[in-house]
Amino acid sequence: MISVLTKKILKECGLKQKELAELLGVPLQRVKRLAGGEAKKFSREEAEVLVKKLHIRGDWLATGEGSMFQPDNEVELHRRLDAVSTATQKANLPELSEEQRRLLQQILHAAELGDGSALAGLVQEPLHRDEQELLALFRTASLQVKAAVLGALTAGSTADTRGDTSISVKGKGNRVAGKDYYEK
Repeated sequence: MISVLTKKILKECGLKQKELAELLGVPLQRVKRLAGGEAKKFSREEAEVLVKKLHIRGDWLATGEGSMFQPDNEVELHRRLDAVSTATQKANLPELSEEQRRLLQQILHAAELGDGSALAGLVQEPLHRDEQELLALFRTASLQVKAAVLGALTAGSTADTRGDTSISVKGKGNRVAGKDYYEK
């Protein structure tokens, strides 16, 4: 039966014996034995290569019954799972914080999938110095200050034609990004 399966793989995938040997990482003689019926089965490693690289269904390799190839959605699922696994392994650097590892994993995953829009969202222009200061101050602010700032922003900050934005925050002496803001 293995000779029938091997011959069908060669035919359906448009491969020559030498090409299949290279793909499997085995000597040409091994493929000739498989196609000639001298070998009785594929090795585990050979079957894994056929499943991963040629998208042949594992149950078809075992029985020769049903559809030979994996459906497109299954191929895509395996591609995405492999991309997650690869990105996770590459991002697992002990020097990085958990947050840095997670960001690197997301970048590597998006790159592996060729998802430019996801990459663009992850790799943004660095913040200007005043924006960095504002973010750092916001992160260290109390929940009350954060709530007041966010409340003012969502309630409708006012902007004049020069693009300046004024925010009313309760309390005195609130300092944001190097500037003092007082209640009006």
